[in-house]
Amino acid sequence: EFTVLGLYEGRFHEPQPRHGGFTNYDQGATAIARCNAGLTVMLTSRRMPPFSLRQLTSCGLEPTQFRILVAKGVNAPVAAYAPICPTLIRVNTPGSTTADLRHISYQNRRRPLFPLENEFDWQPNR
Repeated sequence: EFTVLGLYEGRFHEPQPRHGGFTNYDQGATAIARCNAGLTVMLTSRRMPPFSLRQLTSCGLEPTQFRILVAKGVNAPVAAYAPICPTLIRVNTPGSTTADLRHISYQNRRRPLFPLENEFDWQPNR
């Protein structure tokens, strides 16, 4: 069972250009809810990678007040969350957005290609 803590328009301004260089974003209608176990979740009506702490603060959440933050994304959360999180734990998931490129099948590519092949000779062009 969840309790709705707040409903928001989902618009926010990120002062540092991120995610394509934009600064104004709209993640759509957004709800903040808390379950009986005490977990707080943010639900957005538009898909939006977690690349800015403003996504949370614009809805009244202070990220530094949480003991654990979970953000779904391969690289998007790092720039925003690294300054406030003493530890980042990356979890690899299957599918087209996997962080491990070895799990994706490639039909037309040169070989060797790092990181798919670990051992090969490479010299920088000088």
